[in-house]
Order: sequence, then structure tokens, then C-alpha cells
Amino acid sequence: MRPPTPLIAVAVCLAVALPPTAASTAHSTSAAPTDTSTVVAPPKPNIIFIHTDDLSPNLLPYMSALTGPQGLAKSGATFRNYFVADSLCCPSRATILTGEMPHNTGIRTNTANDGDGGWPVFKRRGHEARTYAVPLRRHGYRTGYLGKYMNGYTFAPGYKPPQGWDEWHVAGNGGYGHFNYKITRFVRGKVRTIDTMRRSPSDPDRTYITDVLAKRAKDFVDRSGRRPFFLQISTFAPHSGGGQNGEPKFPPAVRDRPKSQGGELLHGDCGPAKCNEIRHPRTAAFNEDTGDKPWWVRRDPLTRSEINVIDRNFRNRVRMVQSVNDLIKGVLRSLTPAERRDTYVVFSPDNGFHLGEHRLLSGKGTAYDHDVRIPLIISGPGVRHRRIDKIAQNVDFYPTFLQMAGIRPPDDRDGQTLTGLLAGANPASWRKAALVEHKTERPNRADPDLVLAARNTPAPTYNALRTLDALLVDYAALGQPVEFYDLDGRIGAQPDPLQLRNEPDWAPAQLIVELQRMAVCGRPGRPGCWEESLSLSR
Repeated sequence: MRPPTPLIAVAVCLAVALPPTAASTAHSTSAAPTDTSTVVAPPKPNIIFIHTDDLSPNLLPYMSALTGPQGLAKSGATFRNYFVADSLCCPSRATILTGEMPHNTGIRTNTANDGDGGWPVFKRRGHEARTYAVPLRRHGYRTGYLGKYMNGYTFAPGYKPPQGWDEWHVAGNGGYGHFNYKITRFVRGKVRTIDTMRRSPSDPDRTYITDVLAKRAKDFVDRSGRRPFFLQISTFAPHSGGGQNGEPKFPPAVRDRPKSQGGELLHGDCGPAKCNEIRHPRTAAFNEDTGDKPWWVRRDPLTRSEINVIDRNFRNRVRMVQSVNDLIKGVLRSLTPAERRDTYVVFSPDNGFHLGEHRLLSGKGTAYDHDVRIPLIISGPGVRHRRIDKIAQNVDFYPTFLQMAGIRPPDDRDGQTLTGLLAGANPASWRKAALVEHKTERPNRADPDLVLAARNTPAPTYNALRTLDALLVDYAALGQPVEFYDLDGRIGAQPDPLQLRNEPDWAPAQLIVELQRMAVCGRPGRPGCWEESLSLSR
């Protein structure tokens, strides 16, 4: 255990006092701009970012580390309107790491199939030198990345981690199988190996990837010494494992499965609930009549067989997040009480997930709330316990992490620091809408989400604007009508928060114009994305 560091209760307050930044400088992603960040305030708290894959909000009630009596949400801040810029793994992760919208990173898909997705394109565009790890390490932080990185990431003997990372424990696409895979073990100046993890019949959970990441995360914390650290733990769970070789489509740790499948409990471990009593939540959006929806959503009602599969998959997703729950608790236990008070803990997935909503069987990528409105919980020094209604997006992680560390964020990114909101501020001028963008790529067997997309028509290319009271989806690239939902009933007869009634004729013309402006924000000659989001009239 590293020695305790002094409690720093003023970190957030210092951040609030800093002048606000805005991504108002036009920029191009073809070349890496100069990092102009400067240190503005010692001392430095630790930051732990727990980043899951495909975790939907309906799984939170089963995760005591987040929503239990001692969970993060009981002491930290919960964002009620946090939206991803694209509900797809690679574009979302590129946005998180760089603080830029997908149309500015140029990462629009999961693979390099169309030349605009996956790790090869992310690297080729110079983004690995532009992540928050680079300024954090430059200003004294020990940095570590564990788990899933970018779709298509590969490594071989002699590999080098991306710039800015002191430790690099990352699996390739084999990590989606959760048991049999290869993972790097890199500790700067000490270790550079590749570990082959094979499932052992005598100890089946020994190589379960969530457990491996939990152990390495605790080791990282224990070896940090007095140097402040930034640790990102990106689990593959609860992403599908593909359902191959007799495995469940969503494979939990063996200990969490039903006893008939080798688990410790009769029906498996579902946290505070009994697994045999769980079924997917039957909200009004579940199996709703989709006759008013765009062509790619419309389909016949779910069959009894399809609903049974959905319920089984949901139960396994609940079982699957129990290992994530164990990881969170274990990492926090590795901190001393003083360290815990001096550490920001951030929890959020890369995107949401749907199972049966709007009769969509299984997947993501839509502009509906079940895919893009996801959990964000933050605790730490100076963070007020409250629910925050202001709109946040994943472009905000970059400036937030730097501000937490006392580093002034550069002004060429698209997000805004959340530190003021965390400290209790309620600014009158704040983002009025979230931009969501998505591009459909050609089917590619290298894409781990291909199996999911094959079960229903994947979302086509679109741009969307999500305000607090409306959702507008524009399919202009396809020559299709817009999709519009009046969430609070300002225009229609009654509120429609679950996006059940598509009323394209109600879409305000000004909102369509503003979406078109947001879709090109931050490009050369255009206002920055933060600046543009403040100017919306609705």
C-alpha cells in the first residue's frame, strides 16, 4: 500500500475559479496540434476512471458498488442527462480520449473497413499523441490503462504503448471472449511482455478478463508510491461474448452462473435480486407498436421465443456486471481512507444498449435514450452529493480530467469541464443540446458488434439533436424524413419521454437548422462545438 497523501479538498474549488474554456478554435484532425496546456494549480489528487462496455442504465440497480447504501451514487454526483456522441464503441472511445466529436476525430465506425474507424485510423490520424494521458503524465501523473482500448488494436513482441501511458495492460479482440485471450503487461522501464490467458477447468475464473483487470488495477494502486496517478480501467463486460463454444451470449464469471453451469448459487448471482425472478424491464417502449417509426425500425411484434431470449440475455447481463461490481469494490478497498478521500472515482460506460425496446432485438447505435443516455457517476474531493440535470457529453472527460489534476485544458477541444457542476455550481449559461452522430459501415467480420447488428436492421447514418425536451433525428444523408419526439409535451398533447410517438411534422424548423450547424461545429471556419451548443434558441 502506498503512503497516504494529504487530503486536498480544494482541488475542485480551484478548478471552478479557473476561467471557463471553450472549443472555439477551428481545427483539423489530419495533424496533431500543439498541446498548449499549462499547470495552474498543485496539489494533485488521484483519478480512477472505470469505463464499461455496452452497460445500460437498467443494470445499475443490480450493482451495489454504485447504487447500494455505500455506493458511489450515495456520496457522489449523478448526471441525469449525460449523452454519448455516438452509441458505438470506437467512435465513443475516440471522443472520450480526445475530447472531440466524431466528425472532428474522423473516427466514425468500429473498423478500418471504410477508412474512418478502428485503432489503425485513430493512430494514423495522430490521436494517440492527443489523449489526456499525454498532459497528465507530463505534469507528474503516473498513468495506467487496463482492458479494452480501440476496436482492431493489435500488438506483437516489442510493442510500444501509446504516448502518455506508464502502464499498459490491454487485450486485443480476443478479450471479447472473456476467457481465452492475450493481454499486454507493460510497466515503463521494467516489464514488457505478452501474457497468454487460457481457461483452466480447475480454476475457470482465473483468466476471466474482468477479474484479471481487477487484480492488475489493485497492483497498480499498490505500486504508485507518493506520485499521483490516473488509472483507466476499461472492462469488456457486459459486452456480448458472441455465444460461441457453448458459452452464453453474455458470459458471466463462472461463479456468478447458475449452479447447473458451475456457479455457486442455485440460480446464479444477480446482486440484490433473485436471478430466477428477473426479466427485462417492461417499459412502454418494450415491444411497442413501431408503425410510426422510420423504415429501419418498423417490424412485427416480438415473438414469445424472442422475448424469452431477451429475458435470458438480460439475466446474464445482470450476472455479468457482478464481476464489475467486485472490481469496483476491490479497487476502492486498495486505497487507504486518506487516499479514498483524495481520489476522484468516475464511472461510465462507452454507450448504452437495447434489448426489445421499440422491438429492436439486441444492439446499440440508435439515437434513442436507451442507447445514448447513459450513467455517469463521479465522487471525490469537493464533489457535492446531488443529481445534476445539466446536459453533459463524453467530449467533457478530456477537460474535466485535466482540470481535476490542476491542468488548464487546451482550447482546441469540443467539450467543457464538469468540475464546476461537481462542486455545486449552477451556471446560467450551459450546453442546451447534445449532438449525437452515427454512420453505418459496411458489414465486417472483424467488428465484434456484427453479430448483434445481424439480428435487426442496424441504424442508418444520421445526425441527432437531444435537448432536455426534444429529440430530433435527421436522415438527410439518406434523403429520408426527420424523426421527432416531443419529450415534455410542449408541442404535443402529452409528454413522450420514452420516444414512443414519432411526429416529424411537429419538428421546429429552427431546430433542424441548429442541428445542421452543430453537425459541422469545430471544423475550420466554423464555431466551436461548445460555443455552438450555447447558441441554440430552443
